[in-house]
Amino acid sequence: MALIALAPGCKVFDQPKRVDGLEQRVDELADAVSKLVGEPVAQRPKPKAKAHDDEADGEDADADPKARKARRPKTEARAGRDRGDRTAKADAAERRPASAKASHDEPAEEPADTPADADPPEDDADEPAPPPADHGPGPHWAYTGAEGPSHWGELDEQYAACGDGHEQSPIDILPKRRAAQDESVFFVYKPTPGKVTDNGHTLQVDLQPGSYAVVDGARYELVQFHFHTPSEHTIAGEPYAMEVHLVHKNKAGKLAVVGVLFADGAPSAALAPVWKQLPKAGGSGALKKPFDPSALLPSETGAYRYAGSLTTPPCSEGVKWIVLRRTGTDAEKRIAAFRARFGANARPTQSMGERELQ
Repeated sequence: MALIALAPGCKVFDQPKRVDGLEQRVDELADAVSKLVGEPVAQRPKPKAKAHDDEADGEDADADPKARKARRPKTEARAGRDRGDRTAKADAAERRPASAKASHDEPAEEPADTPADADPPEDDADEPAPPPADHGPGPHWAYTGAEGPSHWGELDEQYAACGDGHEQSPIDILPKRRAAQDESVFFVYKPTPGKVTDNGHTLQVDLQPGSYAVVDGARYELVQFHFHTPSEHTIAGEPYAMEVHLVHKNKAGKLAVVGVLFADGAPSAALAPVWKQLPKAGGSGALKKPFDPSALLPSETGAYRYAGSLTTPPCSEGVKWIVLRRTGTDAEKRIAAFRARFGANARPTQSMGERELQ
């Protein structure tokens, strides 16, 4: 006991190596005294392990447990357990469905391949251009290749009529004598605001309400017009340079389409506003002035009529077709520029079948 009491007061405590030796000697003497007296003798407190001690005493007992844990280095076994825990958590995260990975309280992370500083889309490209009123929605189709007209009926079941329909359009028209004016069709057109859209297949001009056609006593509102080159309808097997389709719709959703054929020739004053305000690919833009569709019609509106279909997928039938006998003209360079932009966008003529041309 005396040895233990004297140990802290030794001057050699200022010399670390000798202090360690004396402390070890004190412990050995204390053990010997304990054996002699037959009972344990109080010993010098054991120094704490600096690297692996999991218990806290002395000053560490008052320290923040989290800080003490942070100071304690991991043993190899603990590090292995931590790696295993992280691996297990990662595997569990991969097995969870995507909807469960993102918290409903936080927005989902952006895909890694989306640059954070990507330029925002331009105004006219925020939404895809709407399909023409006589062009139904559905899988992608084209005018050439594996998605061309001869394959439209195979692309999707909703396009089935393109392959097995019995009243398809366009057709080859064999002219015959008839009255100059068709009394069953007349037009009430007036200037209205319009917007030109590049929908990927053609240029489409959407018009505000105000113009309409009366066909067989029923009113059909003019919705829009668009272009095909060469013409889709042919006359005695011969196509024209271009065809404009004026699409009308009644309250029941039925369509009546007026086809106007254009040959190369004098520039069309009616179409000049459209050519001057062409949007970029996939874009659209409002016409600066109201458009007067009556300027597209020849002075004599005699027409060929027949029951047909849309000339693009889904090729729905039940469309009233009115192809005007008189034609218009437009500058060859304008038509060529349109063709260079969209390529040939005319469906081949279809069998007349049992139908009659009026």
